[in-house]
Amino acid sequence: MVTGSTTRKRSEVPWPSAAPVFDSTGRAFAAVSVTAPTARCFQAKKREMIAETIRGASVISEDLAHAEFVADFRMTDTGTVKTYGG
Repeated sequence: MVTGSTTRKRSEVPWPSAAPVFDSTGRAFAAVSVTAPTARCFQAKKREMIAETIRGASVISEDLAHAEFVADFRMTDTGTVKTYGG
């Protein structure tokens, strides 16, 4: 794989897994992510990583719902400009 002027072996490329975290209103405002070297990620390991990433994000989201947490952070798209917050 070529990245800019650097050549990297496939085994050195990271393999990511991510899942959204929701506040008590059901809005995604964060994420849980896990990254591992591709060389260590066979299909069974990838499936396990995906399942555990989703499970972790779900547990966090459930805890936030029980705590009635509402995130202050909101990202909105206003055309070409991104605005953050209220």
